[in-house]
Parts: sequence; C-alpha cells; structure tokens
Amino acid sequence: MVLGPNGSGKTTLLRLAGGHDHPTGGTVDILGHRVGRVDLRQLRTRIGFTSGAVTRSLRPAVHAVDVVMTGRFAALESWWNDYSDADRARARDLLAAGGGGAGGARAGGRSARGGRPPGGGGGRGRGAPPHPRR
Repeated sequence: MVLGPNGSGKTTLLRLAGGHDHPTGGTVDILGHRVGRVDLRQLRTRIGFTSGAVTRSLRPAVHAVDVVMTGRFAALESWWNDYSDADRARARDLLAAGGGGAGGARAGGRSARGGRPPGGGGGRGRGAPPHPRR
C-alpha cells in the first residue's frame, strides 16, 4: 500500500512500477527487469494496479465485465487479447462477488469517474488475474 498526501507522487510511483510511465531520467527496474529492455505487456500480468488513473484511462463505453476480464492480461481493451467464454463467466462472477452485479454497467460512466470502477474495482486490483494464464 502506498500512502501520502495529494501531489506527493503516489500515482507516478505506481505508474512507473506498473510500466505505464517511463522515467525522464535514471532507470526503473520492475520485478528484476529493466524498463526499456523487457516486454512490459508480459510483465504487467504479474502486477496488480487499480486507481482513479486506471478508470480515467478507460473508454467511457467499455463494460465493467470487460474491465475485469482484461485484467487477466493487464490490458485496457478486450480486443487486445483472446478471451474465452470461461474468462467472461469468471469476470462476471468476480463482479457479482464484489457487488458489481452482472457486469453490464459501463465502467467509464459518470459514477466511475474519479473513483473505482463499478463493483469496487471488480477484481482488477486484487493482485491476481481472473484465471490462470494459458
């Protein structure tokens, strides 16, 4: 957990650690790998990260079930990877367990702006993908 006052760099630190931002100087090593010398898409599957910044990165029309499902590959869009019916069912189960209903709600809608996606994050920040990787 990272705590600190507004403007202290919490989100910047987490975006660097998650490989979503690159340093303007120096180097960043994540889980033993140097940023710039590792495929960050693969590395991100081992990192759990959720915040208002993630919510703001989503298209307003994306469904909550897709947000949870794409957490499997640390992606923001479902078309970036292949997902099975089992992946979609698992994402719906996680949403329901988190109080997010069946997942038909829009993740980027007015209620989610500046806060958590529907369902209290819907499983994205729980530290593990919805399903084991293939």
